[in-house]
Amino acid sequence: VLGSEVHINMYDDRLEISSPGGMFDGKAVQEHTIADIGSMRRNPVIADLFHRMKFMERRGSGLKKIISETEKLPGYNESLKPVFYSDGSSFRVILKNVNYGTTKVSDKVSDKVSDKLNEKEKCFFNVLMTLAKQHDFVTTKVVAEATGMPEATTRRYLAKFSKMDIIVSDGKNRSKKYYLKNTSMTEANP
Repeated sequence: VLGSEVHINMYDDRLEISSPGGMFDGKAVQEHTIADIGSMRRNPVIADLFHRMKFMERRGSGLKKIISETEKLPGYNESLKPVFYSDGSSFRVILKNVNYGTTKVSDKVSDKVSDKLNEKEKCFFNVLMTLAKQHDFVTTKVVAEATGMPEATTRRYLAKFSKMDIIVSDGKNRSKKYYLKNTSMTEANP
């Protein structure tokens, strides 16, 4: 759409992406079941070129992939499902922050965490606590995948929380497992 642009708005509890142009068939996306939306391209030549360059998939799986990847996030529940909205001239996606408004850690841990961590470390800690609630233990690889951080950075953060006496480890190298020191802990208040 001439003269328009994509807008990305970030809030504490969500990310909103607005793009010019509605659905290809002219209907609103909210009138469709996401799983039933077929793949239609406005410009098949460009779509084919991008596919050959491995910049896009051919089958039009973007909306389904957004939903399935969001469902895999630690702390996800049905209320955090992505929201899609369109009209004749625009398309909007709302991605909710799965770490926003989570329950608080016990006072002892909250005091330790709040004063000594930067925002990135607090987000990491929240993911770690969510994983720890879901599993008996976590590994560096599992935490790295959940946070999207490199394993080296993940190991460094896990070592920091171990020194803070929040988690304990058992094993060596790749077989190392991390456990919550106090199993009544939930998530940090960033």
